Amino acid sequence: MSSSSANPINDDEPLDPRIQIELERANAATSEINNLETQLSNAQKFFQSTFQHSKQELSLLATNQKRHIERARPFYQACQRANQAQLDTQQAAQEYQYSVEVFHTAEENLRLAQNHVAKSNETSWEEYIACAQIKIKQAEQEKKRCEQIHEEKSKFYQDFERQRLTLSQTLRRSIIKSKTYFELKRRAEDDLNKQKLRIDDVQKAIRQAKTTYRTALNNLEQISEEIHLKRQKPLDLPLPPREPTIGAEQSTPFIEISSLEFNEDPSTVDLSDGSTDTDLSTPIHSLSIQDLQRLSKSDAQIPLLSQLHSFPSDSSLYVQKKC
Repeated sequence: MSSSSANPINDDEPLDPRIQIELERANAATSEINNLETQLSNAQKFFQSTFQHSKQELSLLATNQKRHIERARPFYQACQRANQAQLDTQQAAQEYQYSVEVFHTAEENLRLAQNHVAKSNETSWEEYIACAQIKIKQAEQEKKRCEQIHEEKSKFYQDFERQRLTLSQTLRRSIIKSKTYFELKRRAEDDLNKQKLRIDDVQKAIRQAKTTYRTALNNLEQISEEIHLKRQKPLDLPLPPREPTIGAEQSTPFIEISSLEFNEDPSTVDLSDGSTDTDLSTPIHSLSIQDLQRLSKSDAQIPLLSQLHSFPSDSSLYVQKKC
């Protein structure tokens, strides 16, 4: 039997549309990964080039103005800390302003609920009033916390600003001489930070594209397994129950032929009554059911199973028991 008959596959079966979708998704992800990796390589090379160029320029300036740079460094560090403290203070101020608005909103909601209960005398609003009072307490605690943080940030900013003003007066000459160096350093750091963020964004996009690619491959594998199971499913259908012998009016018990009693000598065969025309030299496994029934009704001697050289060892032969 050919392999096509053992595992029938319809060549005209239409292609599952999900396969085309997942293939296109995988191909698009592959193209995107290649493009992003090229961008990542270029961004990293540009970052290294910018870093080396800035380092050379700063080294040259540091050689010429080394003494003034070291003396003015505390001033520029104080400026940097003051600027960061100012940003932190502004953020704390925004958070405090938001907490104040939440607190006022909770108080207004409670006032409206109390006025409604006073006018309508509805007891169902009591639970709402209790929840509003809890929200007021929580909002008040949050307002106090934000107010405390804002005060601390403001104090830090004021301290750093006073330090900056003091250093600007005592180190005035060195600050002027080293201004070019620190301005170049600040621009180089800002530029490198922007490039670093760009590299991080590209790396994140590459990870997402690779995740999409792996998902498409997993979906294709799952679809392939589903198609394979559908093609193999008809082969696993249970066979129908075996029907009784043609012509039988009722099912009768069957016994193995080895349980019948035969004469030991297979050569003595009596055909005087002429009740059967069957040739007993024919192997038993080639006889039909009708021939075996006629043999069972006649007085003929049937050869033993062990004496039949042509009888297959792995066959199980049954005959219908005489009623």
